[in-house]
Amino acid sequence: MYVKSALPRTPLPYHPLPDNPGHKTMNMTTWWLALALMLLCEGALIGIAPAVWRRTMRQLGELPDNALRRIGLGMAATALLIVAVLLWLAR
Repeated sequence: MYVKSALPRTPLPYHPLPDNPGHKTMNMTTWWLALALMLLCEGALIGIAPAVWRRTMRQLGELPDNALRRIGLGMAATALLIVAVLLWLAR
């Protein structure tokens, strides 16, 4: 049985920057998809192994502030690097 998809078959639209019409950049749809993917991964981890997640959160709570700060800034730097690479690839 063939079911027609309600989703468009075209790729997600990109909005060119006004000063460089040939340049493509990520739009809000991309950010919503990224947020959904993050929530999917986080929710799956909690749903699959709640005891492991709880133990990990307890261990993170026992770390000193400097260690948590380094972890958080490292994650933020990694995220910025990924965004920069994706924007560079979208050129």
